[in-house]
Amino acid sequence: MDKNQLKKSDYSYFEHRCNNGRKLMVFLHGFPDNPYIWLHQWRHFKSNYSLLAPYAPGTCSDDKYDNRDLGLDRYCEIVYQQIQSLPFDKREEIILVAHDLGGAVLGELQRRLPEVKHAILINTLTFEQFLKRSNRPLQWMKSFYMVLFQIPWLNEKNLQMIYPYLRKLAEKLGRPFDSEISPMLDYLTLRNLEFYRRLAREIPAKWSRPTTKVPVRALFIWGEQDPFLLPPVKNEIDFLFETYEYFPLLNAGHWVFVTDFHKCNARIDKFLGEAI
Repeated sequence: MDKNQLKKSDYSYFEHRCNNGRKLMVFLHGFPDNPYIWLHQWRHFKSNYSLLAPYAPGTCSDDKYDNRDLGLDRYCEIVYQQIQSLPFDKREEIILVAHDLGGAVLGELQRRLPEVKHAILINTLTFEQFLKRSNRPLQWMKSFYMVLFQIPWLNEKNLQMIYPYLRKLAEKLGRPFDSEISPMLDYLTLRNLEFYRRLAREIPAKWSRPTTKVPVRALFIWGEQDPFLLPPVKNEIDFLFETYEYFPLLNAGHWVFVTDFHKCNARIDKFLGEAI
């Protein structure tokens, strides 16, 4: 990922065009990361896939977003427009790759884009999955921070005041301080804090929404030591995806695709190779 691949607009994104393939891979990052978190995947897949990695609203300091752009539906619309604007005339299929909050976006996009054939979920959940596990008390205990971030006075300015403590806490919870990614990844930046809050507030509104299966093959890659999310279980996946595979990494955590990127990339290669 370099500056030549960064497309500056009201909503910035990284783009790579591959002449060897007709498949587009879209990377959806979580909170409080940015597209650079996908660096190891970008390097690995760029030879055979065209790539797109959008900034979530509020993450890129130069973006000209406003509050109406912070909801899930609006963000999906922005990514949808970015995909449709790409000059891939012979694009045959789209592969969505998501981590953390990116799963909520993935779940919406795969309904809007018939070209989506494969979904790769890395320690993330769609909205439907999260609601399905609402009767699991341990998940609510792990997700206590969702309530914490709703506190109005807990804004970016105040959080930056306790930055040293937050950095140590993030490191303890497994956030990778990769020697290559760290200089490019503005750690614990909270420009997209309001976007995160909006997504959490949308959960009740989507509670009663009917769910239908999507004709998408899914691969779940899961760091089993995730301090934030319980591993997915069969009953919350069966009702959502036609077919799926589950690949656990027992000693890995929430950012498994950074800490164990060789294993993750190899498993994605195998998964996509089986589809050919």
